[in-house]
Amino acid sequence: MGALGAARTVFGPVTLLTTTLSALIVPYLAQSRADTPRARLRAAGAAVALTVGVLLPLVIVVCLLPDEVGRAVLGDNWQAARPLLPLLSVEALLEPIALVAFAGHRVQSAGARALAIGVLLGPLRIATIVAGGVLFGAAGAAGALAVLALLSAACWWLSYRRLNATPADSR
Repeated sequence: MGALGAARTVFGPVTLLTTTLSALIVPYLAQSRADTPRARLRAAGAAVALTVGVLLPLVIVVCLLPDEVGRAVLGDNWQAARPLLPLLSVEALLEPIALVAFAGHRVQSAGARALAIGVLLGPLRIATIVAGGVLFGAAGAAGALAVLALLSAACWWLSYRRLNATPADSR
């Protein structure tokens, strides 16, 4: 699993930028709190587009790092980490999508719903990553992270859409 840790180290700048952007998402979504549900969803969609648009070039740069740079950053771990970068890039790009929907839950004071999703996804995340790692090594754990990022984004967005459903949407 050292390869996974090394590969995630290369994504450090992406993680730092995601964390920085997450601090801006809640206030941005809070501006549309009193708006219609459709307007709230549009604002969240714009936040996703902006966040992914900002992160995508950096993720591409990380995935295309020359071997010389990778070895300079990670030393001998670079050989083991390099094949994991595409799978971790999927996670890096899906994480902010889930993050925006989570922020939307916070803005709309849907703490119980957010807690329920967290309770559901937390143990599943641990079990899936461990199983992926045990069965398929670092690549399995990285693949599990990518699949879980997709599942997380889907869960958070389905919940956020339901939270913003209008009576006309439920027909």
